[in-house]
Amino acid sequence: MVREHRERDPAVTLIGDIDVANAAMHGDLLCTLVDLAEVSTLLVDCSELAFLELRGMAMMVRVDRHGAARGTEVWWSGLSAQHRQLLELAGLDRQLKLCPPEGPTDTRPDRPGP
Repeated sequence: MVREHRERDPAVTLIGDIDVANAAMHGDLLCTLVDLAEVSTLLVDCSELAFLELRGMAMMVRVDRHGAARGTEVWWSGLSAQHRQLLELAGLDRQLKLCPPEGPTDTRPDRPGP
């Protein structure tokens, strides 16, 4: 499920699970939002995302590339420590624009810069 924010920055919240059954649909919706919003930055809030698997990670890459092709930076925020770890293990933390972890949900120290 996707919920659109109505605050100062263009943002959308992903809710529930992103898996093989719905990753393509979520990707289509986010790409459409990039097309319609015509903004330089889109924030995707993942704080209510319960489950993320391989198809969900592929969807994130697809949306990132779609945004880049249209001049929109797509930022992913609110990722749980487990979701962030999955992205790191896949090497996607270096490809996607991930907002820094917030608060006590991710207690690992920040990685040193490049």
